[in-house]
Amino acid sequence: VPAAARMNDRFFRRTAAQIVTSICGRHDIPARVQNNEPVQDWDGLLPGLLQMLESGVEAQVEGAFCTLRLLFEDHADQLCAQGLADSLQALVAKFISFFQHPSANVRAGAIYCIRMLILPMPNALVVNLQAFLQGLLALSKDPAAEVRKEICIALCILAECKADFLADPQICSFVIEFLLWTTEHDSDYDVKKEACEFWQTLCENQDIPPNVLQPYLSRLTLVLLNGMVYSED
Repeated sequence: VPAAARMNDRFFRRTAAQIVTSICGRHDIPARVQNNEPVQDWDGLLPGLLQMLESGVEAQVEGAFCTLRLLFEDHADQLCAQGLADSLQALVAKFISFFQHPSANVRAGAIYCIRMLILPMPNALVVNLQAFLQGLLALSKDPAAEVRKEICIALCILAECKADFLADPQICSFVIEFLLWTTEHDSDYDVKKEACEFWQTLCENQDIPPNVLQPYLSRLTLVLLNGMVYSED
């Protein structure tokens, strides 16, 4: 399976990724092992994927991300286990470094994997949270719609469950300005839709102080009104 994940053929890489995540979802492998955690018990799985990311070989990097996206989507709880803390922290740091990768698919995949950790918020993300936020903001003008969409989703999840990230005035201002511009001007419909979700989350979350949004209410109201679609009736 690890060999298939390194192949140039995308079909083999995708198949290998599906096999890996399926095995990690089987808590009865190996049989009769109490408290079995397949991801943690699979010696070399995460270090091997990290090695593929560090290889610099395009097929290996894409193969690693193909597998990691599924692992982080389906098994984030296992990845946050204490026994995997060091490996997870190394992966998070590596993901952040990939925010500047020339491939839009890799950049989007790196954001996607990290945002899967926002809800459980393991220490591996806590210690890298500032770098993650700075990395997102550095991508605010990314030419790829899939990357901008991932940024909006990540910021929305953060606003929902980690609202204190807006306590930093510089971060708060940059986030609000980015999402205002995206809501009004982004050329991609799906990106604009995800940006709109942020405003709903911000208004519904009682943990967010009113002064976060107050300076922008007039502009935001106009942006949202301009974006409304009316029926012919």
